[in-house]
Amino acid sequence: ESFNQHWLLGVLWSGGLSILLLLLIIFVGREFLLLRKLKRRWRRDTQTAQPQQLLNELKHPDLAQAWQQHEQPYWNEQERAERFEKDILSRVDQQAQRIISKRAAETAALVAVSPSSVADMLLLLWRNQRMIADVAACYGVELGYWSRLRLWRQTLANLAYAGLSELAVDLGAQWLSAELMTKLSARAGQGLGAGLLTARLGYQAVNLTRPLPFHYTKRPGYARLQKDILTQLSQLLPGIYRRS
Repeated sequence: ESFNQHWLLGVLWSGGLSILLLLLIIFVGREFLLLRKLKRRWRRDTQTAQPQQLLNELKHPDLAQAWQQHEQPYWNEQERAERFEKDILSRVDQQAQRIISKRAAETAALVAVSPSSVADMLLLLWRNQRMIADVAACYGVELGYWSRLRLWRQTLANLAYAGLSELAVDLGAQWLSAELMTKLSARAGQGLGAGLLTARLGYQAVNLTRPLPFHYTKRPGYARLQKDILTQLSQLLPGIYRRS
């Protein structure tokens, strides 16, 4: 119909639709490649994974140089795997934990001062998306469609928690001692609970993007993270603590 009206109009419509179709093909192809790459990582036999292959996937040139200095020719396969996880992969784990701790503390502070539950949900959505992308980037992973669905399910649970303002303090009380909760305001307890749930989402992202499961190193826990969040909250928002 456009060509019947004018040949130039027909060319413009055809060119625009062709560009849209090309962008759609590129998007679908990219998502397929990312999904295939991530699934290949999940199906990997951890017993036969080679350090050089893992270093290529992590995309950290400094770690490759460090491994060349650490690696010894007389190590057997088990010793090589143990030293790689303790000396090399643990550095990436620490970087990811710092990101999770920072994002969780920021989320706790933002929720503690936000004016409404709707603002809480929007803040959590914004911060969690950035945290997931940063954690995945630490392990050299670009998230695809399926992995985002897995993480989004937990994100929605996190957002649902943030919207239930009345239950926030009760949930926070399960993590904190009664003595500590008496020193916190209601909004601070809500912010702390949101921060801990954000950290849970971050640790799930670590489990999904880490090239190897935790075997020779300890899986990160919430005890220390809770103290870090409280410390940063007290520094950022000293007014949230009740005066004696």
